[in-house]
Amino acid sequence: MVALSMDLPREDKLTKTFVLSQVLQDLFASQGSAVLATTESGRPYLSLMAFAASDDLRFLVVATPKASRKHRNLMTDPRVALLVDKPYE
Repeated sequence: MVALSMDLPREDKLTKTFVLSQVLQDLFASQGSAVLATTESGRPYLSLMAFAASDDLRFLVVATPKASRKHRNLMTDPRVALLVDKPYE
């Protein structure tokens, strides 16, 4: 989740959270793929992957076979980055 400035009134925090949630939902709905970054022996390993977001945006789901390099990297080091980008129109 995104950290919001603590000096905002509660209503503004809720509004910003709602707006951000809507922006993320729109982005995720418009994009069918993302770049998943894992590490292997301290080096980045990037993969173009299909993904899905849960309705509440708490989870992003990617599927990969257990025999894949991505899966092995995730089991070794679960820290990842996921790039979802909407090209300029």
